[in-house]
Amino acid sequence: MRARATAAAALLCCAAAVSAPAAAVPATKLRRTRPENAINVTVVALRPYNISTLNDKDSADAAGDVFFYVGDTLPQKYACKRTTHAMGCGDNSILVHDQVYTVSMLEVDGTFGEEPACNSGHACNKYQMCNPVVSDPSGATWRCNCKAEQHCNHSAFPKGIPWFGRVRVHERYPSQPNAGSCPSDLKSCPWTTWKYQTSKLVGGLWYSTPKNGNCDDPYAEYCTWRLVDTVKTADATCVNTWLHKAVETRGSHCFEGCGTISKSKPPRGFCLLDLFR
Repeated sequence: MRARATAAAALLCCAAAVSAPAAAVPATKLRRTRPENAINVTVVALRPYNISTLNDKDSADAAGDVFFYVGDTLPQKYACKRTTHAMGCGDNSILVHDQVYTVSMLEVDGTFGEEPACNSGHACNKYQMCNPVVSDPSGATWRCNCKAEQHCNHSAFPKGIPWFGRVRVHERYPSQPNAGSCPSDLKSCPWTTWKYQTSKLVGGLWYSTPKNGNCDDPYAEYCTWRLVDTVKTADATCVNTWLHKAVETRGSHCFEGCGTISKSKPPRGFCLLDLFR
């Protein structure tokens, strides 16, 4: 809990703040309607500085982004050295450079496309996993996994509407991974256990912002979300350094045998997880 709060504070207060590049707006743009059932949601995203738009992207709340960094980003180098089939290995060159954390305020449809009884359960949420298209090394082309839109099949929210989606992190990883969850070229992949346990300890929310639901996009067919304000953009190295220092200081007895967080490897790096308990 303390490490999570420290990460959020570092993100909001980091001195190495930079301005996000302005997106070009077509001259023919018409003012779109605001989302129905409108509420404000603050989202955090970790991406290269040159990728500023939220169209067809994933983001998170503060806890969800801590999970993304600790559960996905930290063990990725270790995983990709062992196999090229681990999650995220194919788009490293697109995403892992000049990274910044960006905090944005959005106005979204507060139903999230879910039935009232859904409670954001994994079986009926409208979250879509969005990733860059690796054939475009510039990082300008992204696609979202639309399978999430098939989860809820009911008349109140027809399939195909590009909802502002949300999902609870711990519900995305419902069971302890086993050997079958590893790439076929490996007998074991400890980073999957690392990710599973981090999801239970850190939790948080993940969001998806499909381009076709952007109220401010003149070419969008629907209006389920819009950008209200870019609150903060901070250098990721600065933010992560403060997070590392806080965790390594508190768990110095644990890291004496395995080096700093950035050099820790599963399973030795599991000492990091103990600090979230």
